[in-house]
Amino acid sequence: MGEVMAFLSLLCFSGNVLLTKAASSRLNVQIGYFASICVNVFIAIVMVLFEHSVLHNPFHWMLRGFIYYVLAGCLTTYVGRLTYFHAIVRLGAAKASTIQVASPVFTVVLAFLTIKEVLSAVEWAGCLCTVLGLFVVTYVPGIFSKHRERSDERGIVKDVGSLTRPLNEPSAAKGNAFAFLSMSAYGAGNIFRGEGVRHWNDPVFGGFVGALVGLVAFIVTTPRQVYRLRALKNADRRALLMYCFGGLCTITAQMSVLFAMRYMPIGIVTVISMSQPLIVVPLTYLLFKKSGRMTARTIYGSLITLIGLILAVAV
Repeated sequence: MGEVMAFLSLLCFSGNVLLTKAASSRLNVQIGYFASICVNVFIAIVMVLFEHSVLHNPFHWMLRGFIYYVLAGCLTTYVGRLTYFHAIVRLGAAKASTIQVASPVFTVVLAFLTIKEVLSAVEWAGCLCTVLGLFVVTYVPGIFSKHRERSDERGIVKDVGSLTRPLNEPSAAKGNAFAFLSMSAYGAGNIFRGEGVRHWNDPVFGGFVGALVGLVAFIVTTPRQVYRLRALKNADRRALLMYCFGGLCTITAQMSVLFAMRYMPIGIVTVISMSQPLIVVPLTYLLFKKSGRMTARTIYGSLITLIGLILAVAV
């Protein structure tokens, strides 16, 4: 059961990356994030009501678990996702995913240091093999060179009138900083997710708390941006719809991660759910015309990743 939910989260997170990449060239990322997180909260409310009103599952309040869910929401739904959105916009889906490859290792090490979660030698080998394979899949020689930055990468715009237009100021340095911040936030947030579900075994409500915290944090920290969202009525409808579907993907992925952490070590769940380049990179080539063919590097890296995942979950 844990493996199924972890792989479901992988599919949903990958779908969100592709949708964000497609939508970011048509609509400002701040509006996109707001739309996505609103969908998160709405879907989560529906699922909570269904679980406790229709299925009649009992509701037991656990303060410690609630605190962990709140911290996880701040780090993943708000800091992690928003900075990842900015990284995708500035760097592209493939490059942002390359940096994100280090997140599973960061989580595994952090879990060992903070909550003494110990993996077997085979699980460690699987994790490292997976990360190595993901790096091979995503790495392109010179990808981090400034000379490779395209002049049409989109930056964050400040003025009110341009909120509904694509972003247009490239910033590789900021993009890399956003990607590394996202990696760290997701890594630490996953620890709190795991601890939350262990102290309060209600993944659906935990997903709702995380989504709500992300929305509140966005409103509190960027009140001027929220005021400017009046421009939403003039936004590109297709891009807005993509961001909304991305919100559906992410709330599904978040709840799937929480369900998986009920049955599996936090580090293993993170390794699986963050293996997004295995799906994102090939589809990026196909959907965004990044390459006319699959390279040998991509094929070999995919095989290494699959071997690592098998070692991590099936041995």
